[in-house]
Amino acid sequence: MSSKDKQKKCCCCIKGPRGPRGPQGPQGDDGKQGKAGQTGQQGSQGQPGASVLPQFVGLLDFIECYRLFLPKQGLSVQAGQQASITIQPGEPIIFEAENISNRPSGYIQWDGYASFTLQPAVYRITWRVPTSSPGTLVLVDADGNRVGESTISSSNQACEISNTVLFSPVQQTTISVINPGQRFDIPTTCGGVPLSYNIVIECIQELPTRVK
Repeated sequence: MSSKDKQKKCCCCIKGPRGPRGPQGPQGDDGKQGKAGQTGQQGSQGQPGASVLPQFVGLLDFIECYRLFLPKQGLSVQAGQQASITIQPGEPIIFEAENISNRPSGYIQWDGYASFTLQPAVYRITWRVPTSSPGTLVLVDADGNRVGESTISSSNQACEISNTVLFSPVQQTTISVINPGQRFDIPTTCGGVPLSYNIVIECIQELPTRVK
């Protein structure tokens, strides 16, 4: 074998070492944006929100109840009724009618007689009762406990018993306006004109624990 043949055979049999890795090339351009997918189906419509009547905005609930001393049918005022009615100690003030029948409901319930059931909230309560003799009225719960701040109202001039209080029960509470002291009289007429008395209860705000 010639020396040329030996060199050729040697080059074919021996593998040389791997060379060093070259530097990384620059990043290529971004590809074209694909086509937008098809629009999904429209979801079902949600339930409508609770409607609020414009005339009730600002008060959560309210009620006015009263008693009007009208004469009996066919009789004059003087002949048809007593000059006054007596409120005995411990006796509640009775109401006979509600002024507005389409008010919001849920916070204040009237039993149709002398008491009102209130749900937890903040209330402004005002009453006005004419008198022909000195008397006192107080706001109490179903157990006879006085409720609210400055709940007592009295008349020392034999004219009228009136008061406005704020009350915020933290649980369902039934209230009444009662006579805690001596008996007094409520006149039914003044100069031949029928008199009346009333109470107004306004639910003005939810308690902080109930605010959503």
